[in-house]
Amino acid sequence: MTKTLLIPDPAGTTDGHWQSWWARIERDAEVLDWSAASDPEQYDRAALVAARIAAQPGLVLVAHGAGCMIVARALANLAIPGVAAALLVAPARRLHADRFSRLASKEQDELPVPTTVVGSRSDPWIDLEQARSLASDWGGQFVDLGDAGHIDQASGFGPWPGGIGLRDNLIVRASRYVTSSEAREVPAQRWAF
Repeated sequence: MTKTLLIPDPAGTTDGHWQSWWARIERDAEVLDWSAASDPEQYDRAALVAARIAAQPGLVLVAHGAGCMIVARALANLAIPGVAAALLVAPARRLHADRFSRLASKEQDELPVPTTVVGSRSDPWIDLEQARSLASDWGGQFVDLGDAGHIDQASGFGPWPGGIGLRDNLIVRASRYVTSSEAREVPAQRWAF
């Protein structure tokens, strides 16, 4: 089974969150511990993500909230090899806009891995069209969960088996991408999903 690195929103809590539930039920899943970042600024957090990926190539990244923005910047800025795919759930653009504004241009970079962005019609931190636009900018597929709030425990997402299903579908798409000769010849193209 592919190892999954769950990347929470640094400002959020993981108690009762679907990422904590996921790490408990799946032995190949682990929640990133943000306390290892010596500086709460995003540069350091992106470097922490990069170091964690470098230590274990082939990870599938599953991020939530501002964790999505950190993953996107880490992948765009640090040219990290060995990431299988990225599932980015409820990217929180508004929540940390003040901290991340100086890196805003990196939000628009196409990510070098197959990506799925999951959004909600009632997310207080990003509207649906902004989330859909990020998915397009990042070269990924977009999933609309409907009226799902911030896709966290406050909006009813403690256990979330659907998230594991989205990850599994992404792994299948990623394996097709890696094995296609077209992908090897033109690695910078957008993935067709």
